[in-house]
Amino acid sequence: MSQIEISLVVPVWNEEDNIKPFVNEVKKYLYSNSFEIIFVCDPSSDNTEEIINELASKDKKIKLLLMSRKFGQPMAILAGLTHSKGDCAIILDVDLQDPPSLIPEMISNWRKGFEVILPQRKSRVGENPVRLLIAKVAYKLIDNFSNLKMPRDVSDFRLIDRVVIDQINIMQEKHGYLRGMVAYAGFKTKFIKFDRPARSRGKSKYNAFTGSLQIGGNGIFAYSTLGLSLIFNLGIILGIFSLLISLFYFLAKILGYPFPIGNPTIVISIFFIGAINILSMAIIGQYIERIYEETRLRPRYIIRKTLNID
Repeated sequence: MSQIEISLVVPVWNEEDNIKPFVNEVKKYLYSNSFEIIFVCDPSSDNTEEIINELASKDKKIKLLLMSRKFGQPMAILAGLTHSKGDCAIILDVDLQDPPSLIPEMISNWRKGFEVILPQRKSRVGENPVRLLIAKVAYKLIDNFSNLKMPRDVSDFRLIDRVVIDQINIMQEKHGYLRGMVAYAGFKTKFIKFDRPARSRGKSKYNAFTGSLQIGGNGIFAYSTLGLSLIFNLGIILGIFSLLISLFYFLAKILGYPFPIGNPTIVISIFFIGAINILSMAIIGQYIERIYEETRLRPRYIIRKTLNID
């Protein structure tokens, strides 16, 4: 056992209004545990960094990892896990939409032997219905075209045991899709149902309708064969369609049906096949892009400054 029992990993960017309320709230539920709060901050245009500096100067349990540039939430989480010292880590957002009130129940289940505790949303207050529909369809597609069973209605909000953290830390995947990495690692999992509240302060950094297309794309292309299967199925459908057209023209020719010169079917077919080719190349390009990212030896993130970090 380490001296620190619970590590909180909190990615932040332009969240000056939420830092202090968040710290005050989570401390209510961590009073009986040894803990650390690791804020992983992309360079912000507001006073986010200054507020964390102020809090960290008064409390050594509050720590800061400041990125050299904006690397995004997935990389911030991986950086926080790499520098965490706890026997387990809880990843949660600073806007309090991930309720700190669930922390005692998560810790209780962890003490019972569960290595992954996943809060699972029953409802999402204030969320755009279009965004919810897109997320539901995306998870369904990943499930259908992946060897992994991806948990539904969960976010990065979770508790993971040190054994899981160590497995994630040795993974060298550049995309940082935590949900897929934890699912790949496996281990004993417990779900906790909850109603997700609306954000009380500030604005979400994701698109109100689509969420994060980059994170969603990583889930689809890094953890499923959806794109390749789609190309394969489109090829079969197009082949059958072409065969039917050929049969139709053959029968029509036998029956003596006159075809006009410059049959519009030719133009339609050319555009249709061209669209399929472009779509196929775009999908293959998504896989090639991720292969390219994985083969480069660049670090996943660069840390500019730390506070209270050994």
